[in-house]
Amino acid sequence: MKYFLLHTDPQYTTAPDLLDWRDKIDRRYIRKGQSYKLPQRELVLIRENPDTVFTDVLSFPFFLVTELGKSVIHLYEPKTIFKELVLLDRANQTAEVYHLPVLDTVDCLSSRSEWNADRSLLRRGVLRQEKLGKQALFFLDGSKNTYVAARLDFVESLLKRGARGVGLTPLELVSEPLECRQEEQHGQ
Repeated sequence: MKYFLLHTDPQYTTAPDLLDWRDKIDRRYIRKGQSYKLPQRELVLIRENPDTVFTDVLSFPFFLVTELGKSVIHLYEPKTIFKELVLLDRANQTAEVYHLPVLDTVDCLSSRSEWNADRSLLRRGVLRQEKLGKQALFFLDGSKNTYVAARLDFVESLLKRGARGVGLTPLELVSEPLECRQEEQHGQ
């Protein structure tokens, strides 16, 4: 099975830019067992722009989807908890409802993955095949930023429904037997 990083397509330069989210959403609580500390619904202001395109996927400052994205997530991960964010551009009187999914976090990145110096930017994602569960969509563990991995069938389902602004970066898969990983750790 193939996997991808799911993010906002960088060609959509006028996707919503959230402004006052730090006062309202604590990123540490966007995980199972902690999400009850987040508000069920929140209003977040976005940068004023008459050309804003409300993409179906937003990846910064955290992963958000529109109703279309939420419906596809429910097909593949029916137990997903969602929080609702209303993104508002007051000056242009536009708003859109987004959903913040609370996904499983999976520790599946291989030591072959490549990062920048402070591990905030994943340059090359390599997944350990034996660590992947059955989740179609999940957070990658081990980064300062939020990275969402999606299985090919989930991505296809999202795109077939006409999702807009979906960026995809292929992830590599490797099989790393336990002995190889232990040797790498001892050799470092």
